[in-house]
Amino acid sequence: MTNQEQRLQSRNIQPTAMRIRILNFMVENKSATGLSDLEEKFTHADRTTLYRTLKTFLEHGLAHQIN
Repeated sequence: MTNQEQRLQSRNIQPTAMRIRILNFMVENKSATGLSDLEEKFTHADRTTLYRTLKTFLEHGLAHQIN
């Protein structure tokens, strides 16, 4: 089990391939990441999937929102 999988499971988030990839991107980026950043990086992914992943991360305290 990878570090990112453990991190997701510790927050009660089912680790899927896309969630792991997005979390890796966010950790490596080390700066604020928004939906548009994810859309640029993951051009093959559906926008709804990216949005729902961010929302899940927020709801489970894995990420926080900056207004």
